[in-house]
Amino acid sequence: MSIIHYIRYIKPQRIYSRRLFLQWFNFIEKSQWWTKEELFNYQWNKIKVLLNYSYKNIPYYQNMFKALGAFPEDIKTLKDFQKLPYLTKEIVKDRIEELLPPNYKNKKNNFKYFTTSGSTGQPLGFYLLPINDIIENAFMIQQWRRVGFKENRTTVILRGEPIKTDGLFYKQRLSDTWYFSSFRLTKYNIKIYIDKLNNLRPEFLHVYPSSLNVLINLLLESGLKITFSPTAILCGSESLNDFQRELFQKVFNTRVYRWLGSAEQTTLAGECESSFNLHAWPQYSYVELLNEDGQEVKEFGESGEIIGTNLHNFATPFIRYKSGDIATYAGNSCRKCGRQFLMFDSIKGRTQDIVYLSDHSTFPIGPAIFGIHEDYWSLINFIQIVQNIPGEIIIKIDTRADKELLIQKLTPLFNARFGRILKFSLEFSSDMKKTKNGKHIFLIQNLKPGS
Repeated sequence: MSIIHYIRYIKPQRIYSRRLFLQWFNFIEKSQWWTKEELFNYQWNKIKVLLNYSYKNIPYYQNMFKALGAFPEDIKTLKDFQKLPYLTKEIVKDRIEELLPPNYKNKKNNFKYFTTSGSTGQPLGFYLLPINDIIENAFMIQQWRRVGFKENRTTVILRGEPIKTDGLFYKQRLSDTWYFSSFRLTKYNIKIYIDKLNNLRPEFLHVYPSSLNVLINLLLESGLKITFSPTAILCGSESLNDFQRELFQKVFNTRVYRWLGSAEQTTLAGECESSFNLHAWPQYSYVELLNEDGQEVKEFGESGEIIGTNLHNFATPFIRYKSGDIATYAGNSCRKCGRQFLMFDSIKGRTQDIVYLSDHSTFPIGPAIFGIHEDYWSLINFIQIVQNIPGEIIIKIDTRADKELLIQKLTPLFNARFGRILKFSLEFSSDMKKTKNGKHIFLIQNLKPGS
């Protein structure tokens, strides 16, 4: 690591955070090669600690055990644990105060309020401890190391982060990380984007697949060329389609690496060095893959919902949380790398949603919406995008908050993100189109490709 990166940690709190990060980083590096028995013992011990803590400190779980007529010590096996009721998004939204320890208000500065971006159209607010960010970072960098990632290498991020200046990109202070705007990807700007990429020659691209897909389509239409080959492209937060993987590899001539994570930190999984299957970290969370009958999925190719239990969040414990993500079972160990991890193949529920601009080009609306983590975002119950006309969208919002307040907050926010290229109107309504199974739909796209 270069001297400039060490300077970032001169402050005492940063030195302490860095020390914790390295402890976790080294632990993960060693424990990823543990036997299945060693990994299970680690998980089970963490689950028991979490259950005891939650019973003693969290009103929601105290009431849950009381309703079951049970105590944490009655949970002696995984089968016992799997009899506990699911935690759902609705429960977290409606009963968040019951999911916090009684001393929360006295120690409010030690808790970090976080809102999910709502990739399913249903934002969520909850709390984390400072150490949770450190743990998350250690796991993320460890899994990216499988394809050569290093913290001090030049990296370009093309995701949902807004560019605070009026430009298309900016450099993060005291690092070699550049943020590129996903919200100004147009045929008029593409040459500026490509020239900057060719000038920077980043070793890593950290992207939303939908954003990179739009950039590449504009690149191919323009006749411009990429003159470098990064070490890897890191794809997350959305499903990566097979055709996109092939396209990204062809254009950049490099490994495309995907991972699956959740803002609630109940699941983290990434591909290994030699396989395209997602490996779920057992030291991070306990993950169940269950079918519609609540039975564990064990057959290759069979799909189930990911149910996750965060092993390290004692601010808002997520125990047996229904993620809404549907995954295909790919085994309990990897023959190629040797890790004894639960593996997934395809993932459903992480949508890539495209709208059409007035010139009939495409725009990834997902990054523009999913990258929002403001406090007021959790006041929204559901959000749905409707497009009937190229260059225009209707943003339908179901909220329990004051509508005028949200108009004041959301109008400048959306204007900054996509107002220059996309007209929008806000509509407050709880009447939103759903699937036949009653599930929420984020984008109602009434235009056909080429519209």
